[in-house]
Amino acid sequence: MLNQRPLLVSTQRLLVSRKGRALSDSVAKTPVSGGGVERSYLPGHQLLALMFDQAPGFMALFSEPGHIFQLTNAAYQRLVGERPVIGKSVREALPELEGQGFFERLDRVCETGEPYVGRGVKVVYRNVETGAAEERILDFVYQPIRANDGQITAIFVQGTDVSDLSFANASLQLREDHL
Repeated sequence: MLNQRPLLVSTQRLLVSRKGRALSDSVAKTPVSGGGVERSYLPGHQLLALMFDQAPGFMALFSEPGHIFQLTNAAYQRLVGERPVIGKSVREALPELEGQGFFERLDRVCETGEPYVGRGVKVVYRNVETGAAEERILDFVYQPIRANDGQITAIFVQGTDVSDLSFANASLQLREDHL
C-alpha cells in the first residue's frame, strides 16, 4: 500500500561564499498534495542525511587530496565491517586493498577527472573480528566532485554488493557444466 502522506518538493542549492563557506539556500518548498492533513516536514539537509544513511546501496565521500573518508552510509559500514574510517585515508582505513587496484583507480580519477565505473569487481576485505579474508563482488562508481573552479575536491563512491547474485550465477554455471 502506498504511503498517503503529502509530498513536499524542496529545491535547495549549496552555495559557496567567496571565503569558501558553504551556505544553504532554500529556493522553494511546495506541498504537492492537498487535504486537511497536518503536515510536518524535515529540513532539506536532514532529509538528505537520512536518505544517504538509509540508502540500500553503499555510499562514501572522500575528500581530496589524499582520499580521506568524510562520510559513509550504513551500507558502506556493513561492507567494510563496521570499522572506524572517518578522518582516515582509504589506504590507512582499508590496508588490505593494497595490490587490488583500488588505490590506483582512485588516483587515476583524481588525475584525469574521469569517473571510474566498475562492474563485477572482486574485492577482498579483512574481517576486523576474525582477521579472515572475505571476498565480495561489487558494482560501483568513483565519481569526481568538482568545485566551481574545476578543481577536484572529493570523490563520491556509490555502489551495490552483488556478491550473492554473482556467487549464485557461478554455482548455476557449475551445475550446467556438469549436465
